Amino acid sequence: MAYFIKTGYWEKAVKSAKGWLNLNTVIEDVVDNIPNKVYSQTTISSLTPSKSYEYYDISSLGSALNIANPTGVFANFDAFIIRVTDNGTARALTYGDKYRALDEELPTTTEIGKTLYFGVIYDSVSDKFDIKATQEV
Repeated sequence: MAYFIKTGYWEKAVKSAKGWLNLNTVIEDVVDNIPNKVYSQTTISSLTPSKSYEYYDISSLGSALNIANPTGVFANFDAFIIRVTDNGTARALTYGDKYRALDEELPTTTEIGKTLYFGVIYDSVSDKFDIKATQEV
């Protein structure tokens, strides 16, 4: 049975009168418009993050990787995570000019046999994407 909503309360009935919304249709519309939050790729040479995804999974990286400046409008504290694993050969890493390292320098290569995680948070005051990079076994 369809659920309908009007002026702040729910009703479990069939309503065709003007002003009633079919909640099933509303939910389907919302779910259809939620972007896929995980971007997975086996190997790429350039990654351009956007608001469409929250997680980037790059596995079997077979070439140098440029992590380009994100596209789209980011709000203060918007965040995303990048995970990079090479294909058994260390690969060069470069970054767009809007990235800023926290604590230490950003890695310039992958490390064979390890997975690299990047936690990225946007700082609207400086218009920079702060990165914390961590190697994991």
